[in-house]
Amino acid sequence: MSLWFFTGILLVFISSCSSPAVITGEIYPVPAGGEITLAYDDEIKIKPDSAGHFSFLLHDVPREGSYVLLQTEMDISLFVRPGENLYVKIDEGKKQYAVKGKDTSLNQQIQALQQRLGSLGKEVEQKNLFREDIKHYVAFLDSALDLLEAPVNAPDKFIRYEEERMGWFRKQMLWRYPFSHALVRREKYTWPDSLKGIFPDISFTDPSWLVFPEFRSFLSVWLDMEAKYRIENEPLRYEDFCFTRMKMDIARNGIKEMRIRNYALKKIMQDHLVQFGPYHADTLLSMFDSYCTHAGYRKEIDSLYDAVLRRNNDHLVMPYKKIKNIVLDAHVFLPSDEGDELHPAVCFYFGGGWYEGTPEVFFDFCRFFARHGYVAVSFDYRTKGRFNTTPVEALQDARSALRWIRSMAGKWKIDPSRVAACGWSAGGHLAACTAIIPGYDDPCDTLSQRATPDAIVLNASCVMPEEDNWFYYVSQYVMDPKLLSPYARLHKNIPPVLILHGTADEYVPVWTVKKFEQKIREKHAMVVSLIKEGARHRDFRNEYYAGVILDFLNRAMKKTPVRR
Repeated sequence: MSLWFFTGILLVFISSCSSPAVITGEIYPVPAGGEITLAYDDEIKIKPDSAGHFSFLLHDVPREGSYVLLQTEMDISLFVRPGENLYVKIDEGKKQYAVKGKDTSLNQQIQALQQRLGSLGKEVEQKNLFREDIKHYVAFLDSALDLLEAPVNAPDKFIRYEEERMGWFRKQMLWRYPFSHALVRREKYTWPDSLKGIFPDISFTDPSWLVFPEFRSFLSVWLDMEAKYRIENEPLRYEDFCFTRMKMDIARNGIKEMRIRNYALKKIMQDHLVQFGPYHADTLLSMFDSYCTHAGYRKEIDSLYDAVLRRNNDHLVMPYKKIKNIVLDAHVFLPSDEGDELHPAVCFYFGGGWYEGTPEVFFDFCRFFARHGYVAVSFDYRTKGRFNTTPVEALQDARSALRWIRSMAGKWKIDPSRVAACGWSAGGHLAACTAIIPGYDDPCDTLSQRATPDAIVLNASCVMPEEDNWFYYVSQYVMDPKLLSPYARLHKNIPPVLILHGTADEYVPVWTVKKFEQKIREKHAMVVSLIKEGARHRDFRNEYYAGVILDFLNRAMKKTPVRR
């Protein structure tokens, strides 16, 4: 049986209910939360044992069959007949699974459809088809879907279900088009008249659609695209977490069917935790509790947020900046306070495309550096998805953070001449800008402290935003990206630079980083570059590379220890 990966959900099709169906299996490693979710009429939690074995008896299956979702980190489509034990072996580490049971041919057909739909989505991006006009795009999409083989020797309802899954995939790809088309053309996101009559009307009326992975994916895309459009084209109604709050309003008012609405609200809050973290989320959680009528979902979300906060209660959380009603936090990890020597400091800026992100990305790095004598701080800063701001405001905050950490030198025994800036992705862009580009001071800042770092670390970082379509979007198409380009604005008086980048980075082309490195060398500035063959965008966020960064900073900021 072929093995392949697809993120998110285990899908089971069960036919005729003359007797119950039993789903058994094993999963390795055991899920972090200790549970697997089975979704049918409702969602049921399954607890694997310590070895990862699980079992579930499914009752009340319609005679003509029905889908069931077993949610893991993979999408697996299966078919089982009543009275049969279906065995599923899931290897989360290798992103593989294997199935034992009857109807092997149908199982292979289901898996093949999922695989081909996934490949088709990737092909659209690889061929840059979002740049095409809508007629050519739709023609390609429909032609590709027509080439997919229909199930053979399968029950009629099973065939209809597979057709519905293809239909939801098509809707998802259509709804992605307007924003993606505007993005690659560096134009404002609109819905031109040419789209009218092509996009089908959507009415969320049938909760049974929730068993389709493609419907769940469509629902996420629809919420995302609707929220982005409204934020771009309507007066902003929120001061904080504007993207999440807009999605919650859309789900609450635009989805009338209760089960779909409750699921959408839960998914929004799950996504928010990943995109923006658990901090300052009390208002959002209160909104969710009042909008969502599913008690189990409310308990699940409250537990998720509480668990993240409890897991990260080992450091100081302090406001470093206030702008009107906006509070930005510094997450401070202190070294053991022994002796009179002053500590170096490192300021971390998370990534997320200047749109989203959470300081938690660097908490493990902060713990590592605190153990090695640094005052390590992971800073929040303004992003488009949270405040509908631009990278200009993000840079202002990054400079404010450097001033703030130096203002705390007396409190935490910091050497203000040994303060580094380290960022990943968009955060690395900000770190580079603080060292290279003058100005962009927040009018609220006290300018008595220096806002430039003494060394910078660029972890899979954007250094040529003029080559980044996404930067034009988050800049709201109102500025020349070269004004915030470390490459374009580079000069010789910069601090030591460490570059970590992979040749297989999916977001920041490696050639941009190599050109930046070459230009630094031409300026006779100090640069250490580690370009790793085959490494991807997230591959430098682990303890090994924390050690690489530590070694670099110790050498780059080496000074005779200063005593108080």
